[in-house]
Amino acid sequence: MLKRIYNEINNSKEIKNAEFDEETRKLSFIHGKNNNYITFIMPLNYPFYPPKNFRINYKHVNYHRMGNSTMIYKYFKIDCICCYTILCTANWSPSVTIEKILKEYDLIKNIINCSNVFDFIEKKNYLNDDVLKIITSYIK
Repeated sequence: MLKRIYNEINNSKEIKNAEFDEETRKLSFIHGKNNNYITFIMPLNYPFYPPKNFRINYKHVNYHRMGNSTMIYKYFKIDCICCYTILCTANWSPSVTIEKILKEYDLIKNIINCSNVFDFIEKKNYLNDDVLKIITSYIK
């Protein structure tokens, strides 16, 4: 576990100022792309199980409470953001790296933000569904 974590930290272009507390297994660092402060709790059997307690700028990332689930399903065909992400144990693979988790977070954040915007657009009847579906194809 430790060797893998330190290799990921040392080989990453996105992870800056990383600290890993071996006692609590807390990994913290600055995401170089947008300077967010990121923390994870790394399981003892990492990389065979995903990191837990994902936080960005001290706020817990809780995918199932984010976005408009109706719009996410309608435009992105995702039933459950939690079950869609690679942090879900059903989707986890030892080949997944911390950098991949961060890239996926950026994509999911865009989907969540779009779901809220699409909900607003639909309620105001600004654009029809076909136009929103075309916009969706650029986000995926």
